[in-house]
Amino acid sequence: MNKLFAASLLAAGLAFASAAQAAPTLLNVSYDVMRDFYKDYNSAFQKHWKDEKNEDVTVQMSFGGSSKQARSVIDGL
Repeated sequence: MNKLFAASLLAAGLAFASAAQAAPTLLNVSYDVMRDFYKDYNSAFQKHWKDEKNEDVTVQMSFGGSSKQARSVIDGL
């Protein structure tokens, strides 16, 4: 029983350690007209993040019309 408990704690610790080391992911939600701007901006932001925090960051993007994006944000994307 104690060995099972110790193994469970070790597995949980390893899972949390690997999750803590995973690169953060950000979701950039905006309107269609901003698509080209954010392609360049996100690249600059990723470089800034790397310089400041010494870790990579993934930036995902979602673009659409104002009503569609507002509804998506309300619904939790």
